[in-house]
Amino acid sequence: LALPDGVRSIGRCAFFGCKWLSNIVLPDSITDIGSGAFTNCRLTTVTIPTGLASIEMNTFSGCNNLTSVVIPDGTIRILGNAFNCCSGLTEIIIPASVTYIDATAFQSCYELRRVVVSRDCVVEEGTFPEGCVVEYHSRMEDVVLTFGFIRMIITQPPLMALPLPAMKANCLQI
Repeated sequence: LALPDGVRSIGRCAFFGCKWLSNIVLPDSITDIGSGAFTNCRLTTVTIPTGLASIEMNTFSGCNNLTSVVIPDGTIRILGNAFNCCSGLTEIIIPASVTYIDATAFQSCYELRRVVVSRDCVVEEGTFPEGCVVEYHSRMEDVVLTFGFIRMIITQPPLMALPLPAMKANCLQI
């Protein structure tokens, strides 16, 4: 199913329980997806529209076949039970624009093994299942360090999974 460009909103529980819905293309014109819109569907992959600031409660709850979620930069919040019981999810990368994730957003996602999230994001305790590795990234662009006569420009990769000394450094004499 491909929704046409220009669609701005998907109503609350609009596709609730649609077992035939395994694939949907959401246009970037969408700015609102109501609570429970895709609950208990058979979606396998989802790309969140760039205009959507908040992933509401229960939006994808019970989508057991969901294995891939792309959350674009610009999304700000992930609310309660947004991905509850999405047992197919094993990894998710959350962009630096997300500033809040509710404690129940990924509840019962027992196969979730890796999450990448910003250090600046408020992540409530118990958000991710036991055994899940959480890696943090930073919004910082470059760090400039000066030691006496040596100036180092450390260029950070988009994801900071490595400690600071392991990052690429260009040393310049000043």
